[in-house]
Amino acid sequence: MDFRLLLAVAATALLDVPASTPPSPLATAMKAGMCGPGEGSSAASSAKPAVIVPGLTPAHMPASRIAEAQAFFDQGLGQLFGFDYAEALKSFRRASVLDPACAMCGWGEALALGPYINSGPIDAGTIAKARLLTGRVLANTGLSERDRALAEAVHARHEPGGKQSGVHGDRYADTMVRLAARWPDDDLVSILAAEAIMDSQPWDYWQADGKMPKGRAGESIRLVETVLARSPDNPQAIHLLIHLTEASANPGRAAVGAAKLGQIAPAAPHMVHMPSHTWYRIGRFDESIAANKAAIVADEAYAKAVGDDPKFYGYFTHHAHFLASSATQIGDRATALAAADALEAAIPVAAALKKPYLQARLVTALHARSRFLTPAEVLALPAPDARLGRVLIAWHGVRAEALAITGDTTAARAELDKLRRQRDAVAAQAATRPGGARSAGSGMTIAAIADGVARGRIAEAEGEFDEALRQYRAAEAIEGNLGYFEPPLWPTPVAVLSGQLRLKRGDSAGAAVDFRRALAQRPKNSLASNGLAATKRA
Repeated sequence: MDFRLLLAVAATALLDVPASTPPSPLATAMKAGMCGPGEGSSAASSAKPAVIVPGLTPAHMPASRIAEAQAFFDQGLGQLFGFDYAEALKSFRRASVLDPACAMCGWGEALALGPYINSGPIDAGTIAKARLLTGRVLANTGLSERDRALAEAVHARHEPGGKQSGVHGDRYADTMVRLAARWPDDDLVSILAAEAIMDSQPWDYWQADGKMPKGRAGESIRLVETVLARSPDNPQAIHLLIHLTEASANPGRAAVGAAKLGQIAPAAPHMVHMPSHTWYRIGRFDESIAANKAAIVADEAYAKAVGDDPKFYGYFTHHAHFLASSATQIGDRATALAAADALEAAIPVAAALKKPYLQARLVTALHARSRFLTPAEVLALPAPDARLGRVLIAWHGVRAEALAITGDTTAARAELDKLRRQRDAVAAQAATRPGGARSAGSGMTIAAIADGVARGRIAEAEGEFDEALRQYRAAEAIEGNLGYFEPPLWPTPVAVLSGQLRLKRGDSAGAAVDFRRALAQRPKNSLASNGLAATKRA
């Protein structure tokens, strides 16, 4: 199946096509079209020379008197901002070749070798290479005061013995905050300082209530918003503010910038996608869908521009994941199922075994099917590969629900037993690996929610309505322990099930409370919104 058909679907969806439009032949074709093992550049691209790609994230820092070298340096900086570190490294290296006197090209390379919020730990060998680069930068006697300070900060970050993603994250953040105070009007220094803080506490920016910043996240937000006050179109400030606020109680704080980020950096896939982190949280799901389809188009064009295989490049599966989840929230069956098929075609078993987050994406695809398919169709879905334990747990869960809905509660209980055995097997396997029990935590939470929801469905099918509500509320309490994931790991707030059951039983007032609770968690979710509207008509 030609991968380009997927992009044709995505491009068509950028037009004003109603969500209710029946799926086209291309939408059907999309179901087999998207492939990609995960984020970032593929190994195939690493040896290919850097090229200038118009429309990436705009960025500038004087580094060379040779125009072409400066262009590659600026592109590398913009690629860092767009979380494309592999291509950024190539751009900085190309700038170095074009201008061997470009001292700060080595600083850029060192940054591109270091960690960021999505990277995880960096190995000691890579960090040593980065430190060697900044050592060479610092040997240059012609650096400006600011550039020398920036290079010294990165050099210290990469000193051996770092414990935060392989580096000295807090030390780097401390230094960069001091530099931001020293050069308060320098947008680049402020942005680098804000990101240094984020890297020192990745994805951990808020207290549990989402109202009080955690650690130094408040300082990071202050730096970013100070930049935006004087440079409202600064793409990296917008990007970081989205990430800093998406898990907060006020994710709409980033909406003004989010609305224009894709236009500022139209060829940078991650930047085109990023507004959907805000749109999803504030219930603007149509816009989240549009952003991710546009990002898929940008991914294809970018991959081709840098000479990579678009089937194995970039954030394709992340975009499809967001697409499936966003479409599920508003009942867009065609888009959700097409994205689910794309996800399943995109993620080889070998990749999912190495990277647990890819199994979570396959679970989202399965949940999208469960949301829109009939029980008979759900029961006809083939079993996932037996090695994908988390996906198998979800498969047993949706089967148990489907069987309960059809009234076959005996078979539903048998399926629930299989879910529990699979859960125990996954937990036992995780316990044999260093840190495995901790890394399996969200998977075990999802298993517990699936267990409770299935038990609720069984009780409901058997007319034990009070018991069903108890099970749903217990599952909802577990759901509340999931923490923030983007997109959420559980597809629809469990409170919707309580509301639907109460509404069927004639308890409109109680159902309204449940639906409002679901909407507080997932604004404008269609099942919750429609349920709440139904309580007013009852």
